[in-house]
Amino acid sequence: MRRRILIYSPQLDALGGIERHLVEACRLLRAHDWEVTLLSTSNSLHPAVQQSLEEAGVRLRMQPVARGHASARQKLTWLLREVVALRRERWDVVYTNAQGGLAPFVWMAAQPETRVIHHHHTSADASEQAGWNLPFRLTLQHAPILVSCSHATRLNIRAATGRDSLDHLPCLYPWEPGDTVYTPPLGPPWRLLFAGRLAASKGIDTILHLAQQPELADVEWHLYGSGDYGAADFEGLPRVHYHGRYESRAELLQSFSQAHGMVLFSRHSEGLPITLLEATELGLPWIATDRGGTRELALRTPDCQVLPADFTDADALEAVLRLRTALQHGQTSPAALRTAFAQGYDPADVRTRWMRLFEEG
Repeated sequence: MRRRILIYSPQLDALGGIERHLVEACRLLRAHDWEVTLLSTSNSLHPAVQQSLEEAGVRLRMQPVARGHASARQKLTWLLREVVALRRERWDVVYTNAQGGLAPFVWMAAQPETRVIHHHHTSADASEQAGWNLPFRLTLQHAPILVSCSHATRLNIRAATGRDSLDHLPCLYPWEPGDTVYTPPLGPPWRLLFAGRLAASKGIDTILHLAQQPELADVEWHLYGSGDYGAADFEGLPRVHYHGRYESRAELLQSFSQAHGMVLFSRHSEGLPITLLEATELGLPWIATDRGGTRELALRTPDCQVLPADFTDADALEAVLRLRTALQHGQTSPAALRTAFAQGYDPADVRTRWMRLFEEG
């Protein structure tokens, strides 16, 4: 008999970090012949991604309202109706994730033998905890199985809830074994990229500031993604190149291969950013802020630079200057960074660990 899993996310964006994790989890489970249902109370997942999931045999149950446009009452009413229907089906696993206090309602679809897993994929630091409501705190305290995306997040949740019975697993991302090897292109210009949601909380404002500094006249900034910024916001900035949303991992890797480094000047409650995982796997140098488990990926210097969580524009400028100097003098080592990454974050091993989490018992 095929194993069956119900996956719930409170809101899905077009294709951000957690969406990529969930999409990859669906595909991984389908490759192991699981029956997969993806449930969301707020749906903006890109239509092409939805189509690819349906073609892979994933059943989608999405509230037909875009992210941010449904009230809490609408979400709860719709979700309860769905859960009543889903309770009639057999589930081996119910897997919920992210914040919000609605996850326990999804757990009601489980039978006594169903394994219920809740996954927290942001930092759970003090600033994030300040925004937790009581239902979500109770979700973390009472989730039968609780898993975090990084060791730092695990420690933060333990401090907030008193729970010691939780593990941590890096998020999944699209990956195929192969011989892809990153070789730094010649410079200058020195090409630094950002990939993800284009928002001030992700550091786009910092990039715009740095792009106007005379000390960085030989640095180009390449932006991949979508969000609060569009092409018009970068007009008149010749060092900023806006490429729009990337459509596939192959396209993203092609962009990585043409860059000298990646930046994530985030003020967001990051857990273990997927783009940093991908960059480090390839051996691409990066600069990122000390959010969640980011420091856990800083496996080699000067390839990996971690800025304070409350960094200033001056801190960011100094970090870019240091990276440029390291690149100029050949001090970075993609091969050494890839080797260090494989010892703790090998993608094949991470996928095996996720399947073991789903299959145990």
